[in-house]
Amino acid sequence: MRRRRSTAEGREANKEATRRNRLSADAWGRSPAGRAALKNCAHKRRAALLANEGYEPVTADVWAAIVDHQAGRCVFCGVLPFELTQEHVVPISLKGPHCPDNLVASCHSCNSRRGNRTWSLDVCPTLAVFPLRVT
Repeated sequence: MRRRRSTAEGREANKEATRRNRLSADAWGRSPAGRAALKNCAHKRRAALLANEGYEPVTADVWAAIVDHQAGRCVFCGVLPFELTQEHVVPISLKGPHCPDNLVASCHSCNSRRGNRTWSLDVCPTLAVFPLRVT
């Protein structure tokens, strides 16, 4: 991939390339093949959730309690984001249960950056301030 210079012309070219990529991704999501792939991905996720032992639906009240326990902050970076996402301590893909004891609140960027890797206290400095809740 060619790097663009930090000039007005280069910035405009980058904006145009980004716009084309987004349009292409949107079009793929609307195509029959894209819809089928997205549907298959969602189906596999639901199947994994239900197949793992310890599945327990997380109600809005339970999620609110988890967020309140962490004072509305991301467990990884400690910021107060606009919206928190459910992060599984042991990922679903690694046979982790979907239950309140396996959930923490994190911002979207930390959640997506972590992927399906497990984490420990040394990677999560705010865990000392907001230890995992067990009820």
